[in-house]
Amino acid sequence: MAKESDFCDMDLDALKAALVASPDNVPLLLLTATAYQEKFELEESAKLIAKAMELDPDNAQGHVGLGMALGMAEAGAAIVVVGRDGEKNRLAVGEIEATGAAAHAVVADITSEADCAAMVA
Repeated sequence: MAKESDFCDMDLDALKAALVASPDNVPLLLLTATAYQEKFELEESAKLIAKAMELDPDNAQGHVGLGMALGMAEAGAAIVVVGRDGEKNRLAVGEIEATGAAAHAVVADITSEADCAAMVA
């Protein structure tokens, strides 16, 4: 199974060419942003993430959050996945646990004060 850190092996030129053909493909934007991050080209990465967020805020935000969680898990952190969609949470926990890290899912809406209070109770 490919890990997030395997993106550095991707051909950035091929990803950029694919973006020319599909400039509004959110997963491709995020994948290319990750490849830029692996090469420490953070300004280019940020531009692509911003475009992905503009096109599909919920989908892009989930991918960015999962990428961050996987990076933290690889560094040894235990992860709590919080979101409104229990199935998406479960899938994210599965990906995180596949790295060997501990992970737990909580269904909550972080814009709800009551959900946030219940989440940490």
